[in-house]
Amino acid sequence: YIADRGNKRVRVYDLDGTYRRVFGADFLTSPCCFTSLGEHLYVPELRARLTILDGDDHPVATIAANEAVCDKPGWPNERSMIEPSKLNSPHGIAVDRQGNIYMVEWITGGRITKLAKA
Repeated sequence: YIADRGNKRVRVYDLDGTYRRVFGADFLTSPCCFTSLGEHLYVPELRARLTILDGDDHPVATIAANEAVCDKPGWPNERSMIEPSKLNSPHGIAVDRQGNIYMVEWITGGRITKLAKA
């Protein structure tokens, strides 16, 4: 899996480097990286949201979306734009066995967010 952020999609290759497929150009905005748990692929998008995909590469959820902030002057580093319940510029992700999500954001001083599974 390769984040092709400039083209708003994900490219998939096998371990031998053979191209397999591409997806996301019709629903992703800026994929940064990935992690998986079970059949779900978690895709933090630099344009202020987290997208979760099913095993067939289809979106099943968008979490903490805040895309409007991305078009404001000073984004992503203007501290006044950072809201506790919304993403600003997620750039890295991990998911633990219990389904809790941990994201780091690309902002001055950084931010780590934990989304606890209910």
